[in-house]
Amino acid sequence: MKKLLFLILLAAHYFAAYTQPIALEWQACFGTPYKEIVFDVCATGDGYLIAAEGNTNSPRGIDVLLIRTDLTGNIVWEKYLGGSSSDTPTRIFPAGNDTYYISAISGSIDGDISNNPFPDGLSNNWIFKINGQGEIIWDKMYGGNCFERDWDACLTHDGGMASLGYTCSDDGDITNYYGMWDTWLLRTDSLGNKLWDFTIGTAFLDFPSAVIQTSDRGFLVA
Repeated sequence: MKKLLFLILLAAHYFAAYTQPIALEWQACFGTPYKEIVFDVCATGDGYLIAAEGNTNSPRGIDVLLIRTDLTGNIVWEKYLGGSSSDTPTRIFPAGNDTYYISAISGSIDGDISNNPFPDGLSNNWIFKINGQGEIIWDKMYGGNCFERDWDACLTHDGGMASLGYTCSDDGDITNYYGMWDTWLLRTDSLGNKLWDFTIGTAFLDFPSAVIQTSDRGFLVA
């Protein structure tokens, strides 16, 4: 039986000249007889939110699995979100007032996906916002006619988000395409509306790894 192991290591006590060994305070396993993979976790103030890929063993297949726990790892709730194709999360982070952004990739056109304007694409970026009970506030699909893979995301100063990934599309939300795989940065407002996108690439392979917003409200992309 494959289990999802979520391990929290806390209580590192610092003294003047040295650091004491880290002590394990608790650990917890979450999962099913099937495969779960954790992609990200964030603090909620009263516990944690885990974003994983979960297999429902149903026609829906792989979905985004969200698990909320208290501070000692007890499950508060868990939810599967997605459609009939594969849906995989990449990042989860607080958006304020006990709401959270989740960036994911999806090829679904049904289920919890309210609208996929690119049904011919192999996979698109699926970004959605949830409340503290895991209910979707809004969701949006971004991409084009080929394949988009979200890799990282961050909160912006105005409450929106920036999503970093790669694409091979030359239409849809992709303004510029240089060839093969390009690094693609997308910025949205707090309602998920696209503000702008920016492609970094060449005629060959250009893949990203991380993005942060800087103090002058620009972005650093690796």
